[in-house]
Amino acid sequence: MGKVLVAYFSVGQETAKTAKMVAGVEHADLFEIVPAVPYKPGDMEWLSKTSRVTVEQKDYFCRPKMAVPLANAADYDTIFFGFPIWMFDVPKIVYTFLESISLSGKTLVPFATSGGSGRRETNNKLKEYFRDKPVKLLPLYELNGMSRQDVFDWHKRLELK
Repeated sequence: MGKVLVAYFSVGQETAKTAKMVAGVEHADLFEIVPAVPYKPGDMEWLSKTSRVTVEQKDYFCRPKMAVPLANAADYDTIFFGFPIWMFDVPKIVYTFLESISLSGKTLVPFATSGGSGRRETNNKLKEYFRDKPVKLLPLYELNGMSRQDVFDWHKRLELK
């Protein structure tokens, strides 16, 4: 499997907590995807058509800037990337991360937390996004409220070599 990275974006603590468990199970390095402009509580008003999150998620080409890029992506063969599902999609800052590094030949393992948006549509969007890219993309897995043992059991089911 080579060297492993767990990159994650989290506004609350659920995705961060889960990413840290995944990194522990995988014996992986950890990288937090931090936006250059932090999200404030008012930015997260899903029902407002003018909130930051709604505007970003509805704009296919939106790519919020990261505070700090990942400098050593070439060192990793497998990249787990975690995020909360926003409006049935990956948060745009995660696309910023994915587009900021060379992914050619890497195995990508997405995982998500969700307060209500399901993973099926998000998984389909990821498959479409990576359709013509030279990566091995594993299916998105939702890790809501998982224990360390649950994460370990998920790891055992992954097709990683």
